[in-house]
Amino acid sequence: MDNKDVRNYYLGRINNVLTSFLILALLIEWGLPIWAYIIISIVALLIYNVNPFPFVGEIATLVFLIISLVNNKLHTITYIIMALVFVVWLIMIIVLIMAGLKDIKNKTKKAGGKKIFNKKYKKNLDRFNFYIDEIMNKADAKYPTSPSCKPVLQPYIDRLIESSESIIEGWDANTDVETIVVKNIYTASANILSSGQLHVYRGMLDPMSCAYQLQFIVDECLEYYRKNGIATDEVIAEQKEIIRDNIRSMG
Repeated sequence: MDNKDVRNYYLGRINNVLTSFLILALLIEWGLPIWAYIIISIVALLIYNVNPFPFVGEIATLVFLIISLVNNKLHTITYIIMALVFVVWLIMIIVLIMAGLKDIKNKTKKAGGKKIFNKKYKKNLDRFNFYIDEIMNKADAKYPTSPSCKPVLQPYIDRLIESSESIIEGWDANTDVETIVVKNIYTASANILSSGQLHVYRGMLDPMSCAYQLQFIVDECLEYYRKNGIATDEVIAEQKEIIRDNIRSMG
């Protein structure tokens, strides 16, 4: 688990323990018979550990607390436990709000940063992402058992989008977005293959990585160059040899 998961785990456990103590204290205040304690405890256990709906336990506890406050004069210890529960709930609400704001920020950045609400920019970005997905989906289909190259390429794509907002906004109907995507994906894939980060040792790509998908993408991009007259056969052969040399020398 990462730090966020650890934090949420322990915060959830503290909440469950304190809320359980609060329920127990309220039951004692009510002066119910022993069989009622057993039944309510089992129900509370199921609510907190089995139910698939978030905050059902907290809502049930709050309703139980309100009924208790209306019908009983509670002891000091119950008020103390109640205060601790409310503090934990407040912390959980703050954490959820902060996580939600961070998620919105990340999604906005991924969708195109500050220009996300610009219709022309959003339309052009959708065109850009369409060709990105098309290439990656071909790689997934070609090597379905290989790890997807999307997580490896995504940081490059995000940086490209972030640094090219004004350029993307300026595209029109005549802009060859597919060629722009192919050129950038080719460069990113070739650089990753040549970097050594996907090698198990010198000259050997890791077969358990997405290296084969990236090689497929490189070949697809070069084939696109050939079909569309962007590069000659000689240039394409030279580029393939350069990449092969880089792979042999790295690791």
